[in-house]
Amino acid sequence: MNKKLQVALVKALEKASVPWVKSPRCDSDGAQDYCWLPVLALSEGRVRVGVLSNGLWVVANDRCIHILPEGDPCIFLLPVLESSPQVVLSLLVKGFREGGLSEEYVDLFPFEAIVFTALKSNSEYWSGLGLEWVEFIARSPDLQVVLENLSRESVTQKIRHQAKKMAKFK
Repeated sequence: MNKKLQVALVKALEKASVPWVKSPRCDSDGAQDYCWLPVLALSEGRVRVGVLSNGLWVVANDRCIHILPEGDPCIFLLPVLESSPQVVLSLLVKGFREGGLSEEYVDLFPFEAIVFTALKSNSEYWSGLGLEWVEFIARSPDLQVVLENLSRESVTQKIRHQAKKMAKFK
């Protein structure tokens, strides 16, 4: 993650007059509300994603939010992969603009972590979607290792072959 850009986002959120939404955490007693800025809605609003004032990402449902600590698997963000990368990117840009923020903060969205979570999921469905997104994200050495492992150890032959093909084309 780009720490400099993360710091800039937090500063921009502090200064901006953004349309904050208040919600409790899903894994708490609901006594404390957290302020977050919605930046992405997919699947007719079923998947709502936002950012906290401290720059952490959240996924919201009708009652509460899941805060996604940096480095944790992005299980709650897997449904993002059900849309095309172009759609997700354009909606994120729109969401930041509507919040009065620069579109450059889209670069902080954990695309790679979502794809990693999908590829490591042992699910043909999520692995397949993750493979479709591989071309969209920058190919890091860690991603190359995950693709090579998937090409040998996936639960289905179809995913193994797709991963092997992707691993060859760095």
